[in-house]
Amino acid sequence: MPNLLLFLACTASPDPALKSSGDAGLIHVATASNGEAPTLGAMSDKDRVFSVFRQGQVTMTDCYLPALARDPMVYGELVVGVTLSQSGEVSNPELVFATITDPTMRECVLEQVAQLAFPPLKRESVKASYPYLFTSDRTPPEVVRALKVRHGLIPPDPVTNPDQDPSAIPQHGQNGWYETW
Repeated sequence: MPNLLLFLACTASPDPALKSSGDAGLIHVATASNGEAPTLGAMSDKDRVFSVFRQGQVTMTDCYLPALARDPMVYGELVVGVTLSQSGEVSNPELVFATITDPTMRECVLEQVAQLAFPPLKRESVKASYPYLFTSDRTPPEVVRALKVRHGLIPPDPVTNPDQDPSAIPQHGQNGWYETW
């Protein structure tokens, strides 16, 4: 079964109401003391924009499935960039970075991004980019791991998990040497 992994890596400090855990796809939203979730209007422009990108993963999957039918081994990342007007209209959708070479899939993703409905913004215009990671059950696990590390889903620090250090001396198993990643 194909998987679409969406990850966000940014250096700005996040909204304290939104926290991303180390678990894939888990977004934790802090609720108010009265138990109500924050409204879309209470979120920062950045969080509102990225929320729309995350919601667009279903349509991105619609682009990935035909690509898998053409090539069952296709996987990688497409980092899309857009300019958003103050009213939330998308202009200049582009691929900022891509490891997937399927031209039909690339075009489909750009068309889907152009159709995303962004909320009105507080600024006159915003440039935003967002990485969409595409993997299936045929994607080599070391590639999935590398994509997760690149986009901040798992830590690259081997001290956190020594089995993930590719430069470590392989462990000795009963039937000889083996490495675990």
